[in-house]
Amino acid sequence: AGLLASSGIPLTQKDKENLAWGWSAFMDGRRSVEDAYDLTMATYWSTGTVVRDGEQLPALMASRDRPTLSQFRRWGPVDNKPAWRTLLDPLEWEKKYRARCGTTLDHIRAVGQTAVCDWTSNDVHLVSRTSRLRPIGYSGRLFIHDAFSDIICGLHTGLEAASQWVALQAVLSGATSQVAYFARHGVEIEEDDCPAIFFSKYLVDNGEFRTAKAIEILTSLQSGLEFTRVGRADMKGRSEAGHRTIHKRAGHKMTGTTRGRQRQRGQSNPAELACWMSHEFTRILLKTIRYVNREQRVPEFMDKHPFRTAMKQDGVTPTRKAIYQWGVANGLVASPPFDEDHLRTRLLPQFRASVHSDGVYLIRPDRGRKIDRVRGHRFIGPRALEYGWLERARRDGPFFIDVHLDHNRLDCIWHADENGIAELRNQSNDVPMVMTGVLAETLAIQDEDVVDEDIARDQTDQARAEHTAAVAAADELHKRQKLKEIADAEEKVTKKGLSSNVRENRQSEMAENPDQQEIVNEIESGSELLPDTNADTGSDAVDDLLNRHRTN
Repeated sequence: AGLLASSGIPLTQKDKENLAWGWSAFMDGRRSVEDAYDLTMATYWSTGTVVRDGEQLPALMASRDRPTLSQFRRWGPVDNKPAWRTLLDPLEWEKKYRARCGTTLDHIRAVGQTAVCDWTSNDVHLVSRTSRLRPIGYSGRLFIHDAFSDIICGLHTGLEAASQWVALQAVLSGATSQVAYFARHGVEIEEDDCPAIFFSKYLVDNGEFRTAKAIEILTSLQSGLEFTRVGRADMKGRSEAGHRTIHKRAGHKMTGTTRGRQRQRGQSNPAELACWMSHEFTRILLKTIRYVNREQRVPEFMDKHPFRTAMKQDGVTPTRKAIYQWGVANGLVASPPFDEDHLRTRLLPQFRASVHSDGVYLIRPDRGRKIDRVRGHRFIGPRALEYGWLERARRDGPFFIDVHLDHNRLDCIWHADENGIAELRNQSNDVPMVMTGVLAETLAIQDEDVVDEDIARDQTDQARAEHTAAVAAADELHKRQKLKEIADAEEKVTKKGLSSNVRENRQSEMAENPDQQEIVNEIESGSELLPDTNADTGSDAVDDLLNRHRTN
């Protein structure tokens, strides 16, 4: 048509400044480059406005008189962020593209100096302990890593949601021996496979640890908390890497796993395939932690460690356990002093419990003001006998006390007062639940039982009514038989005669052993009642009995 596409205009310094101003003003992360270009043209290269549909809209200059989109792309980012950087999420930039001038190990000099903590889902749908056909969703876990050696020294895994008490129980787990906990799940470890460390500082995100109570408790124990920025998981990368390792080695290999992704349209629901019970999953999780701590080699961690040269000179194997043991052997320990019993009273959640004449029972924490006992778990210990709790409950009735409980343990609870802390042991004979069960699991089973009882109420009420009516009818039949026998007796029957000579009559009965089968068959066949002035001779025994009660 004799027209030539414009290659733009020769840009003056003022034009370049206008393009840069437009880029900085309109590339705010919400608009595309084309949208920012249109608004820049409307601002600096328009002849005025036109009215369309009652609105004032910009009238752009002809294309030969204004810059092109390519010129906008070239000169707009000058002294400004490029388009991809402007459109990128700020947190994404911080995690992937920012300059990194150091590592998280740069300031670490001792075992127990800093713990790195993080909560995540286990990514595996679980089933109820009572039936593999009952899905219960997936559990979560919180790991405590020693920043010096990267060894996992504490954990909490359970069905409950993340909370300050879950976090504090994980801290207690890291500060106490885990040999018995692993052994209850059938996993044998040594003390250094999952060592007990109480840290001077806990590096955490803005989640379950960020509460006034958690801050106050850890501060009072001569420890502290350091919070990373929101969305900056890279600032506690050791715990994130630990989660990925556990997922890779265990969770994401199991049937029913979500693999950490949301289900897409058309994909089957992983819960349909769920087959792992909570305690079974926990056993595999603990075995994986033992492998990660004791066996897995971490040469890339050694290459960044501030003491890598000294450890290589001493021939340290690049495993987390070996790094931890080398640090302890060389006196590189910065843990504050602590007492295990004192930690339990501060870090474990407090529960109400009721004392009865046969022991101490936990009160469910999820019932508000309602007093609902945790079924099947009764606790007794020397303190209960020393304080005379059982005698007091027998004499004056049940009363309440406060106890401390670890959600991961049902084998014992603790009672603390001015005389110290004392352990009360679980007396339940349900060994699997006591050894491997958790509080959330036993409460879920208790709720399942209540629902099952309610569903079966019609059937149980019917069966009970049938049995009660049959017993009453049989009792009525035998009572009438006795009255008829009294009426037909040749001699007068007295009350004394009916209750005397019991021993002689029993011995005679045992000697003769009369056959009572005819009477039994008569009752079971629902035969007619014996003739009576108040009954119809053709009515059934149960119907007659009920009719008489209705008439009365």
